Amino acid sequence: MQDIINIAALTIVAIFIYMIIMGHILKYKKKIGKMNPRGLIEWTSIEMSSELQQHGYFECGLETLKAIDSYIEKKRKVYDSASMLKDKDFILRCGSLAGQVIRYKKHWKWKFTEDKIPYLEKKGKIIYPFEIIKQRINGDIESLYGYFENTDKSPYSQ
Repeated sequence: MQDIINIAALTIVAIFIYMIIMGHILKYKKKIGKMNPRGLIEWTSIEMSSELQQHGYFECGLETLKAIDSYIEKKRKVYDSASMLKDKDFILRCGSLAGQVIRYKKHWKWKFTEDKIPYLEKKGKIIYPFEIIKQRINGDIESLYGYFENTDKSPYSQ
C-alpha cells in the first residue's frame, strides 16, 4: 500500500514540475513570437482569465463576457480609448478569452485567414472577436455579453 502512495505522490510532483516547465516554455515562445496562432489564443485567454480573477471576477461561461465588460469599463475610467486601443496585448487577451468563451459555449470554431488573422466561424457566419473588443473599447458596442449572447442572429457577424 505504501508503494502505491509513494508512486502516486511522485506522479503528482512530476506532473506539477512538467506544468511549470511547459508554462515557462510557452511564456518564452509568446515573448519571442514563436507561438502558433491557436496556441497563442489559448495561452492569452488563460492569462486574461487569471487577470480577471486577480481583480475579483470569478465568472464562468457566458458570464465571463460580463466580467470582461466590467474590466474594460474599469480600465476606461483610468485610460482613454485611444491609449487602450494601442495596447495590443490587452486587446489580444480580451479577444482571446471572449473568443474561447464563444467557441466553447456557442460551438463556433476558430479559423485563420491566409495572413493568420483569427476569426470565429459557424454555419458560414464569421465573427472577428478582436475587432469586437476594439468596438467595445470605443463604445460602439454597449455590452459584449449582449452582443455575443445573440451571436447566432447578430447583425454584426458576416
